[in-house]
Amino acid sequence: MPGKEGKIYYPVSLGEVLNIIRTYGTIPFFSGRMYPEIEGIPGTYYSLPHEIISLDQVEELKKINRSETYIDCGSTVPFSALFSKAGHILPPIVIKTVKNSFNPARLCLTTPAGLIYSGCFPTPISLLFNVIDVSYEIRRLKMHRWRGLMAVNHWTYHNQLFKNRKIELKEGDIVVRMRLPSNTWGKARIRRIQLGKDSLYLAMTADINRNYISNFRFSYALEGGEIFRERDREAHISGRNLDASSKEIETLSKVAAEKLGYRDNEKLIRAIYNSLQIFLYQNNESGA
Repeated sequence: MPGKEGKIYYPVSLGEVLNIIRTYGTIPFFSGRMYPEIEGIPGTYYSLPHEIISLDQVEELKKINRSETYIDCGSTVPFSALFSKAGHILPPIVIKTVKNSFNPARLCLTTPAGLIYSGCFPTPISLLFNVIDVSYEIRRLKMHRWRGLMAVNHWTYHNQLFKNRKIELKEGDIVVRMRLPSNTWGKARIRRIQLGKDSLYLAMTADINRNYISNFRFSYALEGGEIFRERDREAHISGRNLDASSKEIETLSKVAAEKLGYRDNEKLIRAIYNSLQIFLYQNNESGA
């Protein structure tokens, strides 16, 4: 914590946060539900800046709202609270993937803002959030914008506390809320493929109606690595008959292997191809 001459601001509204920045300049943000994720080292003590703005009491960041097409979760709401209050309307794949990535104790601490600021995004979550187009609202003085998780991610540095994020932030940016889409696809799955010491994760969604594919989405990444997404290939597969999609799926598998640095690795190409075929042909519910 800051020394005797340090200062912690405790605003209770987003307006107060922005007013502090307007008056005193950019000051790093901090929340008690962020620090367990910093650097991913539980129980580590951190040297905080001379001044910080605590976000723990900001009411706007604690709200959960829903519409017909999406669910908004305040950036300091723990995932455990989100699942408790909105689990019945959240896509099952989201709940399963997040719960598989954190133990129950960390679920009570981990928040949408904590993932973004700390950069400790488990690969299955970042892939899923990318493929289902989860977005974050970012606020700063006289500006607000929405951002999604970046495919082909380039990690950057932010403030003195947080680095390695999946969303590009600037000094003074406040992560206000996370927007999750309602379950608008027929099936969704996260698949893990072991490549020696590396783990490859695939995230897939699709609707199958009368043997035709629609709303097909696919992203992939090595654990801890860049997120790749092939939107052009998605479009080529969507709208096709299942029986006529084999060639496009084979091409997609080869492109994925090449971008991962495994060009001409027939074993990996076949593993990706089989994963996609099984996903599209199996009449299963959404799962991880």
